[in-house]
Amino acid sequence: MLVAAPFVYFWALRFEKTWTAIEKTMVIIVTGLVTLHLIPESIAVVGWSAAAAAISGLVLPATLEYLWHQKVHAVHLLSTALVLVGFTVHGALDGAAIAASVTAHGAFMLSFAVLVHRFPVGI
Repeated sequence: MLVAAPFVYFWALRFEKTWTAIEKTMVIIVTGLVTLHLIPESIAVVGWSAAAAAISGLVLPATLEYLWHQKVHAVHLLSTALVLVGFTVHGALDGAAIAASVTAHGAFMLSFAVLVHRFPVGI
């Protein structure tokens, strides 16, 4: 999947208006998915600390860059490092989900979903 992503990206650049519409649609879909499904389910399972983590992950990097505008470069580097840590943990959990689906009977859809959701990362 990830091998095809750059080719899809460069092909889609020829259709700028369509690509813009797709990007906006994806932002709306992901925002709706996170706010209407992921965060409420996380709160139900983990508790209100999940909401605090979601809010801090959304607000903290932008707030730090705004407050420390003179040190934007350093804060941006910190934000980048935090994003890389997040992607690393996310990738490890993806791998664990695929490994678990291989050992579980009939869990093909989980591994398929994990692989499909990696496609936009490649783009």
